[in-house]
Amino acid sequence: MDDHFTITLNVNGRSFPLRIERNKEEIYRKAVKEIDRKTNQYKSLFQKPYAETMSRRKIDELDCVLMTAIQAVSENVQLEKETDAKEMEQRLRSMIHEIDEYLSH
Repeated sequence: MDDHFTITLNVNGRSFPLRIERNKEEIYRKAVKEIDRKTNQYKSLFQKPYAETMSRRKIDELDCVLMTAIQAVSENVQLEKETDAKEMEQRLRSMIHEIDEYLSH
C-alpha cells in the first residue's frame, strides 16, 4: 500500500503541491510555519531605513526567503555535526568499556 499523498503547502503566499509520506505531514506543516515566521522576522529586520543603511540595494521577499533557507540549512548542518560527535562518543565509550572488561579478566 502506498502511504504517500499530495499536500499543498503555502509558503510566503505561494502554493506548492508536494507528495510526501503520510506520517510526515505534521513535520512539513510545522516547517512551513517556521519558514513563514523566520521570513517575516527578516522582512521586519530589513525594512527601511535599516535596510538602506546596511545594503546598497533593496532587500526583497526572495532575499528574506533565501536568508531563511541559509539559516535553516546551517542549523541542520550543525545538528548533524553534533549528532555525529555524540555517536562517536558513544562508540568510544563502548570500546573503552570492552577494553576495561577485557583487561580486568
